[in-house]
Amino acid sequence: MANDKRFIARNGLQSQSLLFVDQNSNNAINVSMLTNDTLSFSGNTRQLFSITDSLSGVIFAVNDISGIPSIEVVDDGTIRLAETFGNVLIGTANNGSDKVQIAGDVSISGRITANNIVGTLSGNANTASALQTARTFTIGNTGKTFNGTANVAWSLSEIGAPSTSGIGAAGIWAISVTGNANTATALQTARTISLGGDLTGSASFNGSSDVTITATITANSVALGADTTGNYIATIAGTANEIEVTGSGTETAAVTTGLPDSVNITTDLTVGRNLVVNGNFTVTGNTTIINANNLAIEDNMIYLNEGNVIVNPDLGIVGNYNDGSYTHTGLSIVTGKQIGRAHV
Repeated sequence: MANDKRFIARNGLQSQSLLFVDQNSNNAINVSMLTNDTLSFSGNTRQLFSITDSLSGVIFAVNDISGIPSIEVVDDGTIRLAETFGNVLIGTANNGSDKVQIAGDVSISGRITANNIVGTLSGNANTASALQTARTFTIGNTGKTFNGTANVAWSLSEIGAPSTSGIGAAGIWAISVTGNANTATALQTARTISLGGDLTGSASFNGSSDVTITATITANSVALGADTTGNYIATIAGTANEIEVTGSGTETAAVTTGLPDSVNITTDLTVGRNLVVNGNFTVTGNTTIINANNLAIEDNMIYLNEGNVIVNPDLGIVGNYNDGSYTHTGLSIVTGKQIGRAHV
Protein backbone atom coordinates (compact mmCIF):
# COMPACT_ATOMS: atom_id res chain seq x y z
CA MET A 1 0.00 0.00 0.00
CA ALA A 2 1.37 3.37 -0.99
CA ASN A 3 2.08 5.99 1.62
CA ASP A 4 -0.54 8.63 1.05
CA LYS A 5 0.08 10.55 4.28
CA ARG A 6 1.33 14.13 4.14
CA PHE A 7 3.14 16.15 6.76
CA ILE A 8 2.49 19.89 6.53
CA ALA A 9 4.45 22.44 8.64
CA ARG A 10 3.14 25.94 9.04
CA ASN A 11 4.82 29.08 10.44
CA GLY A 12 8.17 27.28 10.61
CA LEU A 13 9.45 23.94 11.81
CA GLN A 14 12.59 23.59 13.93
CA SER A 15 14.32 20.29 14.54
CA GLN A 16 17.94 19.21 14.96
CA SER A 17 17.34 16.15 12.81
CA LEU A 18 14.78 14.50 10.55
CA LEU A 19 14.58 10.82 9.71
CA PHE A 20 13.13 9.75 6.38
CA VAL A 21 12.10 6.08 6.19
CA ASP A 22 10.36 3.93 3.64
CA GLN A 23 6.94 2.38 4.29
CA ASN A 24 8.47 -0.69 5.85
CA SER A 25 10.95 1.26 7.98
CA ASN A 26 13.75 -0.82 6.52
CA ASN A 27 15.63 1.96 4.72
CA ALA A 28 16.23 5.40 6.21
CA ILE A 29 18.06 8.64 5.49
CA ASN A 30 18.81 10.93 8.38
CA VAL A 31 19.11 14.70 7.87
CA SER A 32 20.75 16.38 10.83
CA MET A 33 22.21 19.78 11.65
CA LEU A 34 25.72 19.47 13.12
CA THR A 35 27.27 21.89 15.57
CA ASN A 36 29.76 23.17 12.93
CA ASP A 37 26.91 24.74 10.90
CA THR A 38 26.82 21.74 8.54
CA LEU A 39 23.69 19.99 7.25
CA SER A 40 24.51 16.28 7.00
CA PHE A 41 22.72 13.59 4.96
CA SER A 42 23.49 10.08 6.25
CA GLY A 43 22.31 6.62 5.19
CA ASN A 44 22.13 3.38 7.10
CA THR A 45 25.90 3.14 7.32
CA ARG A 46 27.71 6.45 6.77
CA GLN A 47 27.37 10.08 5.70
CA LEU A 48 26.33 10.51 2.07
CA PHE A 49 26.93 14.25 1.54
CA SER A 50 26.94 17.50 3.51
CA ILE A 51 26.38 21.25 3.01
CA THR A 52 28.20 23.80 5.18
CA ASP A 53 26.69 27.24 5.80
CA SER A 54 29.83 28.93 7.15
CA LEU A 55 31.14 29.71 3.59
CA SER A 56 34.66 28.82 4.68
CA GLY A 57 36.60 25.63 4.06
CA VAL A 58 34.61 22.80 2.44
CA ILE A 59 31.05 24.03 1.80
CA PHE A 60 29.74 20.95 -0.08
CA ALA A 61 30.88 17.33 0.00
CA VAL A 62 29.72 14.00 -1.46
CA ASN A 63 31.19 10.84 0.13
CA ASP A 64 31.87 7.40 -1.23
CA ILE A 65 30.67 4.22 0.41
CA SER A 66 33.45 4.39 2.97
CA GLY A 67 32.49 7.91 4.05
CA ILE A 68 35.53 9.55 2.45
CA PRO A 69 34.71 12.55 0.20
CA SER A 70 34.66 11.88 -3.52
CA ILE A 71 33.59 15.46 -4.40
CA GLU A 72 34.46 18.54 -2.39
CA VAL A 73 33.70 22.19 -3.17
CA VAL A 74 35.92 24.64 -1.28
CA ASP A 75 35.14 28.29 -0.51
CA ASP A 76 37.85 29.56 -2.91
CA GLY A 77 36.17 27.82 -5.87
CA THR A 78 38.39 24.72 -5.82
CA ILE A 79 36.63 21.44 -6.73
CA ARG A 80 38.37 18.27 -5.63
CA LEU A 81 37.39 14.97 -7.32
CA ALA A 82 38.39 11.51 -6.05
CA GLU A 83 41.11 13.04 -3.91
CA THR A 84 41.73 9.90 -1.82
CA PHE A 85 40.11 6.95 -3.52
CA GLY A 86 38.47 6.22 -6.84
CA ASN A 87 38.94 7.53 -10.36
CA VAL A 88 37.33 10.24 -12.50
CA LEU A 89 35.56 8.84 -15.56
CA ILE A 90 34.23 10.91 -18.46
CA GLY A 91 32.39 9.00 -21.14
CA THR A 92 34.13 5.70 -20.46
CA ALA A 93 34.19 2.64 -18.19
CA ASN A 94 36.74 2.33 -15.38
CA ASN A 95 39.97 0.66 -16.43
CA GLY A 96 40.87 0.31 -12.77
CA SER A 97 44.19 2.16 -12.87
CA ASP A 98 44.18 5.64 -14.42
CA LYS A 99 43.06 8.49 -12.18
CA VAL A 100 41.36 10.41 -15.02
CA GLN A 101 39.84 8.49 -17.89
CA ILE A 102 38.25 10.30 -20.86
CA ALA A 103 36.70 8.83 -23.96
CA GLY A 104 36.63 11.43 -26.75
CA ASP A 105 38.50 14.60 -27.71
CA VAL A 106 39.75 17.04 -25.09
CA SER A 107 40.29 20.73 -25.82
CA ILE A 108 42.66 22.59 -23.46
CA SER A 109 43.62 26.24 -23.92
CA GLY A 110 46.29 26.24 -21.22
CA ARG A 111 49.35 24.10 -20.53
CA ILE A 112 49.55 20.41 -19.52
CA THR A 113 52.22 19.45 -17.00
CA ALA A 114 52.90 15.72 -16.54
CA ASN A 115 55.82 13.52 -15.54
CA ASN A 116 55.02 10.96 -18.20
CA ILE A 117 52.67 10.88 -21.16
CA VAL A 118 51.85 7.45 -22.58
CA GLY A 119 50.38 7.27 -26.04
CA THR A 120 50.64 9.05 -29.35
CA LEU A 121 50.82 12.87 -29.41
CA SER A 122 50.23 15.09 -32.42
CA GLY A 123 51.36 18.68 -32.94
CA ASN A 124 54.62 20.51 -32.19
CA ALA A 125 56.32 20.64 -28.79
CA ASN A 126 58.33 23.68 -27.68
CA THR A 127 61.30 21.46 -26.86
CA ALA A 128 62.20 17.77 -27.24
CA SER A 129 65.09 15.45 -26.42
CA ALA A 130 65.21 14.18 -29.99
CA LEU A 131 63.71 14.86 -33.38
CA GLN A 132 60.94 12.49 -34.38
CA THR A 133 62.61 12.14 -37.77
CA ALA A 134 66.39 12.30 -37.97
CA ARG A 135 67.78 14.70 -40.57
CA THR A 136 70.87 14.46 -42.75
CA PHE A 137 73.28 17.40 -43.03
CA THR A 138 75.68 17.31 -45.97
CA ILE A 139 78.75 19.57 -46.11
CA GLY A 140 81.02 19.08 -49.05
CA ASN A 141 80.87 15.41 -49.96
CA THR A 142 80.10 14.13 -46.45
CA GLY A 143 76.59 13.69 -45.04
CA LYS A 144 75.87 13.04 -41.38
CA THR A 145 72.63 12.16 -39.59
CA PHE A 146 71.41 14.41 -36.81
CA ASN A 147 68.45 13.74 -34.48
CA GLY A 148 69.26 16.19 -31.69
CA THR A 149 70.56 13.68 -29.14
CA ALA A 150 74.25 14.44 -29.82
CA ASN A 151 76.46 16.98 -31.58
CA VAL A 152 77.87 16.33 -35.06
CA ALA A 153 81.11 17.69 -36.52
CA TRP A 154 83.04 17.56 -39.81
CA SER A 155 86.75 17.60 -40.36
CA LEU A 156 88.36 19.72 -43.05
CA SER A 157 88.98 16.68 -45.18
CA GLU A 158 85.31 15.60 -44.83
CA ILE A 159 84.05 18.88 -46.23
CA GLY A 160 86.69 18.96 -48.97
CA ALA A 161 88.55 21.98 -47.61
CA PRO A 162 92.33 22.34 -47.89
CA SER A 163 94.37 21.87 -44.77
CA THR A 164 95.64 24.87 -42.84
CA SER A 165 99.31 25.68 -42.49
CA GLY A 166 100.54 28.33 -40.10
CA ILE A 167 98.19 31.27 -39.88
CA GLY A 168 96.63 30.80 -43.31
CA ALA A 169 94.99 28.11 -45.42
CA ALA A 170 96.80 26.39 -48.23
CA GLY A 171 95.04 25.45 -51.43
CA ILE A 172 91.85 26.61 -53.12
CA TRP A 173 88.61 26.81 -51.17
CA ALA A 174 85.84 25.50 -53.40
CA ILE A 175 83.05 26.98 -51.29
CA SER A 176 80.90 30.09 -51.39
CA VAL A 177 81.14 32.53 -48.50
CA THR A 178 78.16 34.66 -47.47
CA GLY A 179 77.51 36.97 -44.54
CA ASN A 180 79.18 40.08 -43.17
CA ALA A 181 82.92 40.55 -42.86
CA ASN A 182 84.45 42.43 -39.93
CA THR A 183 86.21 44.79 -42.36
CA ALA A 184 86.06 45.38 -46.14
CA THR A 185 87.68 47.60 -48.77
CA ALA A 186 84.30 48.87 -49.97
CA LEU A 187 80.64 48.51 -49.16
CA GLN A 188 78.71 46.08 -51.31
CA THR A 189 76.05 48.76 -51.83
CA ALA A 190 77.06 52.41 -51.99
CA ARG A 191 75.08 54.69 -49.68
CA THR A 192 74.02 58.29 -50.21
CA ILE A 193 74.83 60.67 -47.34
CA SER A 194 72.62 63.77 -47.39
CA LEU A 195 72.50 66.95 -45.34
CA GLY A 196 69.26 68.02 -43.73
CA GLY A 197 67.74 70.99 -41.96
CA ASP A 198 68.77 74.38 -43.39
CA LEU A 199 71.47 72.76 -45.58
CA THR A 200 71.20 70.73 -48.79
CA GLY A 201 73.83 68.55 -50.41
CA SER A 202 74.67 64.86 -50.79
CA ALA A 203 77.43 62.48 -51.83
CA SER A 204 77.62 58.77 -52.68
CA PHE A 205 79.85 56.80 -50.29
CA ASN A 206 81.01 53.17 -50.61
CA GLY A 207 83.98 53.33 -48.23
CA SER A 208 86.70 53.09 -50.89
CA SER A 209 87.65 56.78 -50.59
CA ASP A 210 86.80 59.97 -48.75
CA VAL A 211 83.93 62.12 -49.97
CA THR A 212 83.22 65.84 -49.69
CA ILE A 213 79.70 67.23 -49.53
CA THR A 214 79.16 70.69 -50.94
CA ALA A 215 76.65 72.34 -48.62
CA THR A 216 74.12 74.88 -49.83
CA ILE A 217 72.05 76.97 -47.45
CA THR A 218 68.37 76.65 -48.24
CA ALA A 219 66.86 79.93 -49.39
CA ASN A 220 65.18 81.94 -46.61
CA SER A 221 66.06 79.28 -44.00
CA VAL A 222 68.32 81.41 -41.76
CA ALA A 223 66.39 83.89 -39.61
CA LEU A 224 68.42 86.88 -38.40
CA GLY A 225 68.48 87.01 -34.62
CA ALA A 226 66.94 83.52 -34.28
CA ASP A 227 69.57 81.53 -36.22
CA THR A 228 72.48 84.02 -36.01
CA THR A 229 74.61 85.69 -33.34
CA GLY A 230 76.28 89.10 -33.20
CA ASN A 231 74.97 92.56 -34.01
CA TYR A 232 72.89 93.41 -37.00
CA ILE A 233 70.57 96.26 -38.08
CA ALA A 234 66.99 95.11 -38.17
CA THR A 235 65.61 98.36 -39.65
CA ILE A 236 66.53 102.04 -40.16
CA ALA A 237 63.96 104.68 -39.27
CA GLY A 238 64.03 108.43 -39.76
CA THR A 239 62.53 111.29 -37.72
CA ALA A 240 59.64 113.47 -38.81
CA ASN A 241 60.71 116.67 -40.64
CA GLU A 242 64.39 115.89 -39.97
CA ILE A 243 65.62 112.66 -41.72
CA GLU A 244 63.92 110.64 -44.46
CA VAL A 245 64.67 106.86 -44.91
CA THR A 246 63.53 104.78 -47.88
CA GLY A 247 64.09 101.08 -48.63
CA SER A 248 64.48 99.90 -45.01
CA GLY A 249 62.88 96.64 -43.86
CA THR A 250 63.46 94.47 -46.96
CA GLU A 251 66.34 92.03 -47.38
CA THR A 252 67.74 93.14 -50.77
CA ALA A 253 66.65 96.80 -50.86
CA ALA A 254 69.10 99.72 -51.02
CA VAL A 255 68.56 102.04 -48.06
CA THR A 256 68.51 105.77 -48.90
CA THR A 257 68.64 108.57 -46.33
CA GLY A 258 68.04 112.30 -46.96
CA LEU A 259 66.38 115.50 -45.77
CA PRO A 260 62.72 116.17 -46.40
CA ASP A 261 61.53 119.24 -48.36
CA SER A 262 60.68 120.97 -45.07
CA VAL A 263 63.21 120.46 -42.27
CA ASN A 264 62.23 121.34 -38.72
CA ILE A 265 65.05 121.12 -36.16
CA THR A 266 63.85 121.73 -32.62
CA THR A 267 67.29 121.78 -30.94
CA ASP A 268 70.67 123.41 -31.70
CA LEU A 269 72.16 122.93 -35.18
CA THR A 270 75.90 123.16 -35.82
CA VAL A 271 77.16 123.25 -39.44
CA GLY A 272 80.88 122.54 -39.83
CA ARG A 273 81.07 123.69 -43.46
CA ASN A 274 79.37 126.21 -45.72
CA LEU A 275 75.62 126.59 -45.47
CA VAL A 276 73.84 127.53 -48.70
CA VAL A 277 70.17 128.45 -48.49
CA ASN A 278 68.28 128.68 -51.78
CA GLY A 279 65.21 130.48 -50.58
CA ASN A 280 64.11 132.53 -47.66
CA PHE A 281 66.04 132.24 -44.39
CA THR A 282 64.01 132.96 -41.28
CA VAL A 283 65.47 133.12 -37.78
CA THR A 284 63.27 133.49 -34.69
CA GLY A 285 64.68 134.21 -31.27
CA ASN A 286 66.02 137.02 -29.13
CA THR A 287 69.60 137.10 -30.46
CA THR A 288 71.19 136.24 -33.81
CA ILE A 289 74.98 136.00 -33.74
CA ILE A 290 77.05 135.81 -36.95
CA ASN A 291 80.75 135.06 -36.34
CA ALA A 292 82.30 135.90 -39.73
CA ASN A 293 85.15 138.05 -40.95
CA ASN A 294 82.99 139.60 -43.68
CA LEU A 295 79.23 139.87 -44.06
CA ALA A 296 78.05 140.61 -47.58
CA ILE A 297 74.41 141.46 -48.21
CA GLU A 298 73.27 141.74 -51.82
CA ASP A 299 70.14 143.80 -51.05
CA ASN A 300 70.56 147.61 -50.81
CA MET A 301 67.95 147.92 -48.11
CA ILE A 302 68.10 146.48 -44.60
CA TYR A 303 64.64 146.49 -43.03
CA LEU A 304 64.66 146.74 -39.24
CA ASN A 305 61.92 146.12 -36.67
CA GLU A 306 59.80 143.92 -39.05
CA GLY A 307 56.48 143.01 -37.46
CA ASN A 308 57.11 145.07 -34.30
CA VAL A 309 54.12 147.15 -33.10
CA ILE A 310 56.08 149.34 -30.63
CA VAL A 311 55.41 153.06 -31.26
CA ASN A 312 58.47 155.22 -32.07
CA PRO A 313 61.20 152.67 -31.21
CA ASP A 314 64.88 153.53 -31.37
CA LEU A 315 66.48 152.05 -34.53
CA GLY A 316 70.08 151.66 -35.56
CA ILE A 317 73.07 149.66 -36.68
CA VAL A 318 75.96 149.72 -34.24
CA GLY A 319 79.49 148.30 -34.56
CA ASN A 320 82.41 147.87 -32.19
CA TYR A 321 85.91 149.27 -32.69
CA ASN A 322 88.95 149.92 -30.49
CA ASP A 323 91.06 153.08 -30.71
CA GLY A 324 92.76 152.53 -27.43
CA SER A 325 89.55 151.87 -25.66
CA TYR A 326 86.51 149.67 -26.39
CA THR A 327 84.07 151.93 -28.35
CA HIS A 328 80.78 151.56 -30.27
CA THR A 329 79.75 153.56 -33.30
CA GLY A 330 77.04 153.34 -35.90
CA LEU A 331 73.86 154.79 -37.39
CA SER A 332 70.78 155.28 -35.25
CA ILE A 333 67.43 156.96 -35.14
CA VAL A 334 66.39 158.09 -31.74
CA THR A 335 62.72 158.67 -31.15
CA GLY A 336 61.68 162.04 -32.60
CA LYS A 337 65.07 162.73 -34.22
CA GLN A 338 66.68 162.18 -37.64
CA ILE A 339 69.21 159.54 -38.50
CA GLY A 340 72.74 160.34 -37.78
CA ARG A 341 76.06 159.07 -36.59
CA ALA A 342 75.92 157.86 -33.06
CA HIS A 343 78.61 157.13 -30.50
CA VAL A 344 77.72 154.86 -27.70
